[in-house]
Amino acid sequence: MPYGRKDTEMITDNFLLLESAQVLVRAAATYVSTNTIDLLQNRDLGAGHGAKVVWNIEVAYASGTSVQWQQILSAAANLGSPVLVEPGVIVPVANLVIGGMVTRMIPELLGGPAGLTAPLSGFAGIGSPGLRYFGTQSIGVGTFTTGQHSTRVVVDVVDVKHYASGYTIL
Repeated sequence: MPYGRKDTEMITDNFLLLESAQVLVRAAATYVSTNTIDLLQNRDLGAGHGAKVVWNIEVAYASGTSVQWQQILSAAANLGSPVLVEPGVIVPVANLVIGGMVTRMIPELLGGPAGLTAPLSGFAGIGSPGLRYFGTQSIGVGTFTTGQHSTRVVVDVVDVKHYASGYTIL
């Protein structure tokens, strides 16, 4: 396993892979993840574990303006009519380079009573909305000519930093 490749140093599970080699070479729009996590069982996906969603850039993005990645919940398996769980982060195209990584914590109050279809309190989604399917969505601004990413749920993320010779890190 090559040292320094962030996407190969995380221990992940196939059932926690939300997108594999997702290609955003398309017009500006909102796209949901190709896979979901079924929360049919009453459980709290992030409670006490510090679970994270990680988007790995596998092919640099070009020609578009930015991508915003968000966490969502839905009552539908196709993630239709989603409820926003976490607003995410907007990443400009200049930062969508190969090897780049966006990491966001999964809110701890994600699970809830089965069948509940609206947020109870707080930001839309935080406060146990209890919707069945967890996934992500990407909002592309501009038309991209290249770009590819994968999305997964992990507990630990290895982020190797490289510094020029002669620097002391305190």
